[in-house]
Amino acid sequence: ELPQYATDEKTAGDLEALRRFLKPTDHILDLGCGWGRVTCALVASGYHVVGSDLSENLLTYARQYAAKAGLNVRFDRGSMTNIPYPEETFDKIICLWGVFNHLLTLSDQVKALNEMYGVLKPDGMAFIEMGNGERKKYRQIRATVGYGQENRLWNSQYKEGAPPNVLYLHCLLYTSPSPRDRTRSRMPSS
Repeated sequence: ELPQYATDEKTAGDLEALRRFLKPTDHILDLGCGWGRVTCALVASGYHVVGSDLSENLLTYARQYAAKAGLNVRFDRGSMTNIPYPEETFDKIICLWGVFNHLLTLSDQVKALNEMYGVLKPDGMAFIEMGNGERKKYRQIRATVGYGQENRLWNSQYKEGAPPNVLYLHCLLYTSPSPRDRTRSRMPSS
């Protein structure tokens, strides 16, 4: 039985937000795709999407979900800190439902951002959804569990009109002497 922890309304809302960010011609990576809810919805809407997740169990669900829907979707096992695709493969990356927050150390977060940067085409962009760490719920978690800014990358600068829990990462944040230069700069590792 497939997991049922997201509603059709949540999926519809996600798709509405993503359609403002994605183009039908984009090659898209759903990083941390879980059981394929958004991956399959995007494929069903005509987008070219590959799903990747660390959990083989969730990927099994994702493949079953896609098959049940009659969709041909590629799902691969991989880690955010070692993305299993060649350099400059994707136009867009989506990383939803706070998946990025599973990376608990600054070192892993920087490694994941560098991996995303590496598999994005020079004008590519990543859409990373994560909880707003200043909300009361998250402040309570940090106080009791020890999460906090020393363990997370938080960004308080959002594009105009964006929901307040979304971080946009754009390749142009990293300077490159030329769009053709294959040795683009990356964030320094700690």
